[in-house]
Amino acid sequence: MNKPSRINWIRVFVLIGLVIPLTGFDAWANGFRNPPEGAAALGKAGGKIAFSDDASAITHNPANLVNVGELTLLQSVVLPYANWEFTGLDGRTGESKDDWKLLGSGHVAASSEDGKFGYGIALTAPYGQSSQWSDNGPFAFVAPQFAQLRTIAVNPTMAAKVSDWLDIGAGVNIYRSDISLRQLYPWSVVTGDPTSQPGNVILKGDGLGVGASIGMTVHVPGNQRVALTYRSESTISYEGRAELKNFPGNLPFPVNQIASPTSRFATEITFPNIVGLGYGIALHESVQFGIDIEWIEFSSFESLPLDIGNNQPLLPNSTIPQNWNDTWTLGCGADWSVNDLLSLRAGYVWLESPVPEETFAPTLPDTDRHVVSVGVGLSKDRHQVDVAYMLSFYDDAEINNNVNPAFNGTYEGEGHLIQLSYAITF
Repeated sequence: MNKPSRINWIRVFVLIGLVIPLTGFDAWANGFRNPPEGAAALGKAGGKIAFSDDASAITHNPANLVNVGELTLLQSVVLPYANWEFTGLDGRTGESKDDWKLLGSGHVAASSEDGKFGYGIALTAPYGQSSQWSDNGPFAFVAPQFAQLRTIAVNPTMAAKVSDWLDIGAGVNIYRSDISLRQLYPWSVVTGDPTSQPGNVILKGDGLGVGASIGMTVHVPGNQRVALTYRSESTISYEGRAELKNFPGNLPFPVNQIASPTSRFATEITFPNIVGLGYGIALHESVQFGIDIEWIEFSSFESLPLDIGNNQPLLPNSTIPQNWNDTWTLGCGADWSVNDLLSLRAGYVWLESPVPEETFAPTLPDTDRHVVSVGVGLSKDRHQVDVAYMLSFYDDAEINNNVNPAFNGTYEGEGHLIQLSYAITF
């Protein structure tokens, strides 16, 4: 077999660039984390850390890159659906809009012929969320009708087989993230004129961040593996523009001294430290079973500061408290290679929400949930196609003690996710 040429590498990176992350969503997320990359991993969602040996190991456990083999391109497309219904304590009702989203990712990886080194690069969307409610719904004027966070990560990664029983891997996470918020604004409160028409406040910003990923896989006698992974936190400072639509002409103060139709916008988000522990066992040469536990340091997300320059006096608060909690996830998954062509997978994950009742918000209505997934893989020559489906069973959120009384009520969620992956070996 000829080694991959430089032309092949160019083609690979052109292809990977075609499947960039498109939007954020919350069909899986605990907090603002997105689902596992690659349909093979999603199909066994609760047991992926120890036995993810394809190119998606870059994001699940970089140590396993030594098992990838020949140069492989893995591309994935995800169709998530998340719907929320709200019933307020005063009888107000509302339902989220535009619940279908689209997301993509790409991985390129290979290992040396002797299996002592592995390397690769991935383009993924590890964090994101998106929500939309009607402009005349229950949260008009008290919460953004549209909120979106998108984060793209580029992950160059390397791995090495230190000994027969130990593999290690590490990579750099380079983040590019943007945030968008849109909310109705009651200009009548500012002008003192009840006839003033409401406007929209639109905030948009983007920023860069850097972090690291580390993985270690220990091979235990009896076809067993124990894996430990770590993704470091990263703080991203967002800079952009604030726009105030339908700016009134009868303000009780000189325009451009206190307020203006446009101004700067800045905020900051710290994405969490994540530690994962995985155990896997090959029950048979064709059956693998894994158990994963993760700890996520969401307590780093204490608040969301909002700076809109000279328009700052128009905001009721310059900081939105979050006070998220550290969380755990626990799951298991299995992979059965029926034959050289067909693989079947199943998984289960319990996801704990980091969002406390006091700061629960319709922009990210996150609750504890049970997740089940199933998947099918088809392999032929150098091609592999994987399909996975995930169903989320959300706990209903009964909010009675929120810092914003308008958010008190019952939230009921429904979530589905379909992921399709295609891999080709060069």
